[in-house]
Amino acid sequence: MRLIAIGLGWIVGMVPVAVWDAPWWMGAAWLAASTPALIAVGPIRGRYALAVCLTLAAVVGGWRLERGSGTDVPPWIGLVGQEVRLIGPVESEPNRGDITNSYVVRIESLSSTSGDSYSGGRVMAYLNQYDEFLPGDRLTLEGRIDLPPRFEGFDYRAHLARGGISATLFRPYVVSTSAGDASLARWLTRQRLRLDRSLQRSLPEPASSLASGIAFGRDDGLSSADKEQFNRAGLRHLVAVSGSNVTIVAAFVYILAVPTVGRRWAWIPAGIAIAGYLGAAGFAPSVLRAGLMAGIFLFGSVIGRPQSGLPALFAAIIAMTLVAPTLATDSGFLLSATATAGIITLFPHFEARLRQLTTGWRYVPIPVWMCQATALTLAATVATMPIMWVTFGRISLVSPIANVV
Repeated sequence: MRLIAIGLGWIVGMVPVAVWDAPWWMGAAWLAASTPALIAVGPIRGRYALAVCLTLAAVVGGWRLERGSGTDVPPWIGLVGQEVRLIGPVESEPNRGDITNSYVVRIESLSSTSGDSYSGGRVMAYLNQYDEFLPGDRLTLEGRIDLPPRFEGFDYRAHLARGGISATLFRPYVVSTSAGDASLARWLTRQRLRLDRSLQRSLPEPASSLASGIAFGRDDGLSSADKEQFNRAGLRHLVAVSGSNVTIVAAFVYILAVPTVGRRWAWIPAGIAIAGYLGAAGFAPSVLRAGLMAGIFLFGSVIGRPQSGLPALFAAIIAMTLVAPTLATDSGFLLSATATAGIITLFPHFEARLRQLTTGWRYVPIPVWMCQATALTLAATVATMPIMWVTFGRISLVSPIANVV
């Protein structure tokens, strides 16, 4: 109960900052104003220390998000629309498009034709589709710098701005390149690209890109039409690494390890498998959240403490947004967290209700597993519906049916 309350306070503190760009203290002020009622007749009745912890969590959460999500205008923004020369290292793995490979490049030096020179900030560089670089590689690029576009129904400019990316370079001329120093990020990216290429050699398109998306989240090879079909059906999560992937990996390894090394030590191979899969999935926010939750469960099994989903979920949310506050505005992380919360809280009630409704169906018996699959889908759909509406401006009415199937 204590961790759940603190987690709720943390979220309340972040919501005004993330949604309305309000001051960091706004969420804490809401809680402080409602504290007398909560203590008198609310769920924390008479628990004064817990009310203080809840308010403090809101203060820290709001302050951390405001400090961590600063979107300062880079000094070179006045050069938008001009030809520039940019020098800086690659900070992302390649993201395939129809005719390009895109990379996030950190600016160490940016100069215009007039001789003005600046530094700081990031750009999204769309290079030739056959160019392949790794994190840490240093590039010297020449081309026109532009503001990211805004599409109907999706503000791509705001999406990139949340990640600190202020401009784009489309098909710039690559003047020179140099390999970066050895690092874990470079090694993991190289292994992910090898897995991706092995699937491309083994399967035809779009099956290879579909397999890459399902296995470790590299769905960039799918065409725009295929991605739109997944979006319309509410099945895009199938080609993005989610908590279900981590659950399958951890549970499978744990079940196999119990007869071999015993239940006491089965958490070790399961933990190693989780760490390996996190690396293969590129440390996506949704996977990190699931990995932290799985780690908490495994640790609870080791020390013999009772394990509960909601405290583990809130612990993961607090830890991740404390380190990387901008995750609080990342749609993938929000959808993953809210879907998990919906499954934990709503699934038991939906399942019980469906079993109750279908018990008397003598001529059309409904198996228990179908009730479970339907309840699971409805719980995740209901929980994520507000995020889907606010982020994408639409809700897929066929999503529950498609996900049950």
